[in-house]
Parts: sequence; C-alpha cells; structure tokens
Amino acid sequence: QDVLDIVEALDLKEIIFVGHSVSSMIGLLSVLEKPGLFEKLIMIGPSPCYLNTNDGYKGGFDESDVNDLLEMMEMNFSGWASYMAPIGMHQGKDTIQTKELEQTFNSNNPNMAREFAEATFFSDCRKKLSLSKIPTLIMQCSEDSIVPLEIGEYLNEHLENSIMHVMNAKGHYPHISNPEETIGMIKSYLNDGV
Repeated sequence: QDVLDIVEALDLKEIIFVGHSVSSMIGLLSVLEKPGLFEKLIMIGPSPCYLNTNDGYKGGFDESDVNDLLEMMEMNFSGWASYMAPIGMHQGKDTIQTKELEQTFNSNNPNMAREFAEATFFSDCRKKLSLSKIPTLIMQCSEDSIVPLEIGEYLNEHLENSIMHVMNAKGHYPHISNPEETIGMIKSYLNDGV
C-alpha cells in the first residue's frame, strides 16, 4: 500500500519498478493491484517464498532456520548483523562492502527489523505469479545464499512475460557488490528488451 500511496501522491504513470529481494514481490503485488500504471518490473534477487515447503518447493530455508535467525535478532541484533552481512555479500567479514552492509543492518530499529524479517521469511506469493502479465526481468546472482538459483528459474517458469539473466555477481546484494554489472543489465533490458 505504501508503494501505491507514493504512486498516487506523485501521480506516476508508465512506472518501471525496480525491486530487490522481497521488494520484488512488493512490486509484483503493486502491479497486480494497479496494472495500468506499471510498464515493466525488474527483480533483483527475488523470491516468492523463502521457505522450503511440503509440496517440494525449495525456498532455501527450513522454518527452524528462520526461527533461529529471528531469535538471534531478538537476543543479539548486532551479532545477527555481523553474522548475516558476510553471508549476504558472499564476501569476507572484513571487506568494505560487508562492513557497510553490517552498518546498514545495525542502523535499523531492531524491533522493526525483526518484524520485517518475520513478514519477509514467512510470506508466500507463489499463487500470485500466474496473474502477472507485465514484462519482467529476473536478475539472479550466480551464487546467492539467501535466494538459490533455482528460485530465479522457478519465477521465470511461473511468470508469463519474463526473462531471466544469471549475473556474474555473487551474494544477495549485486547492486552493492557489483553495481556496474547490475546497472548494465538493467540498461540493456530497458534499451533492447534483453
């Protein structure tokens, strides 16, 4: 609803929505709510569901793993940030980019961050995918410990008007770890449709 409120307040039209991770699904839900306002959807490291489910879907996390992460966020938020940043960046703990991501995590309100993480990890948008007709670019990192490559393939199979590109970038934050590749891929899609 926040996205749609911004769209209405700024009277936006022909929107190209760029979303990272769960924000990709927020973009998809916005498109489904107001399809005439959106022109294209660009998803960076997207996932419609982060949990492994009983129907054979492999989202990357068991429910117990998520509960452990949420508990860690509650008990020691700064420890959680220190643990997650190298995993998310797919880099060593002492790299500049990992430290910046850790700092970004730590700048959040711990209670709000935990609520957001819970909403994210337990969301499931898989049933909404077939409703989307908007041209969509799926950008999937070659190695992502948060969103496995199979998830990008799953999305590409279930979104009617999508193309998927596997990036050389590794980790879950290619716009941080490899902004040149990220920008180049987006420009190529917007200019040439590939």
